[in-house]
Amino acid sequence: MRMLWQWRLEDGGGKVLELQEVAPTIEMTTLPEPGVAGGTADTGFEMQGDAETWIGLCWRPLHEGGVAKVFLLHGTQEVYGPMDLAPQTMPLPRTG
Repeated sequence: MRMLWQWRLEDGGGKVLELQEVAPTIEMTTLPEPGVAGGTADTGFEMQGDAETWIGLCWRPLHEGGVAKVFLLHGTQEVYGPMDLAPQTMPLPRTG
């Protein structure tokens, strides 16, 4: 049995969220080419890079749908996280 790379999505209180409920319009297939071997966001990705590319492209609608943080899993093992999805603001340089 092969282990897939998956994202666990959580709200601010730590409740696990399902992708379909928070962002039903997100393309679920492997990016950048839909339908290629590699898995899907709802079932898992064959490659870590595919999972990371997907979250990099989809973090904003996930955040807007209520996802506060994500964890990358390989099979059932947590690889890293939590990763905050809130946009980061950079201080403006001081002038004058």
